[in-house]
Amino acid sequence: MIEPPELLDESNRINALHSLEILDTPQDESFDRITRLAQLVLKVPITFISLVDTDRQWLKSRQGLELNEIRRRISFCAHAIAHEENNDSTSNIFEVQDTMLDLRFYDNPLVTGDLNIRFYAGYVLKAPDGSKLGTLSIMDHKPHTLSDDDRKILQDLGSIIEEKFDVLSYITKDPVTGLLNRRGFTNKCNKLIQRMADKDNKISFAYFHLKKLKPRSNVFKDSKEKQQLIEFSKLLRNTFSNFEIVSRIGIDQFCAFNSSYDSDDFLLSLSKFKEIVSHRNTKHNKSEEIKYYAGWLIEKVEKCENALMLIHLMENRVNNLKFDPHQTLA
Repeated sequence: MIEPPELLDESNRINALHSLEILDTPQDESFDRITRLAQLVLKVPITFISLVDTDRQWLKSRQGLELNEIRRRISFCAHAIAHEENNDSTSNIFEVQDTMLDLRFYDNPLVTGDLNIRFYAGYVLKAPDGSKLGTLSIMDHKPHTLSDDDRKILQDLGSIIEEKFDVLSYITKDPVTGLLNRRGFTNKCNKLIQRMADKDNKISFAYFHLKKLKPRSNVFKDSKEKQQLIEFSKLLRNTFSNFEIVSRIGIDQFCAFNSSYDSDDFLLSLSKFKEIVSHRNTKHNKSEEIKYYAGWLIEKVEKCENALMLIHLMENRVNNLKFDPHQTLA
């Protein structure tokens, strides 16, 4: 068996996948309709929508399979997304007509085991930014060859799934900065908090409020204001790149969250960000300077029930007190 090769842009691909907030979500009838249709029209016993995570392939929808996830090292779908990356495929379809004749798969446990997979085809599913997330896959217990019509059907069904991903991305992502929006932050942060088994563990949360932006709309008529938002978000994302979440949670509000606590790293990131912004301001006139309020907390997870509690705590500190620009508060 040949394991799937490493991907060149794996870090960005994983970030794009996780930003959709779709992994480990409940069954969804709208996705199940697609896999049922693929099973019926393409006349195969197994169909599924897979998302290739760091070390697993998770199935959002499946027909003819009991498994809901598969180890990435034996995954056909991981081969599919690697194949397209390495071969610049235009069809987006990876096909293995007979697994027993393919050195990559002839001794794969999915082939030699109870599933007895002899045929595989997968349409590579992409995020709005082009990142390869997973596949719409079909499998058979006997060798098989896709016809031109079969390929077109698989492409059309895959495109429907990608359109659904576009909607998910729009719902949870800020279109101006590309960061998670308030809804995206809330969903992801709550999941991270819920997964922390040891309630004595501490989380790190930093909150930033830009000073000069006018909260009139999410679409800024002033291009300078929009550019400042984009620039601020990039500085924040680069400085807090080791944090699990960096988000724009309001028109002029940003935050960074991490469920693994390291006091030294956290305080160092805050100090570094202040220095970077100050250095940036020396290169601009006063009217173009970036000014912000900043608050932060390090707290046991048992005292942080959810993401909204964190946001409201920091919003109250900013709204009820008068801070100096760049002040960092405990």
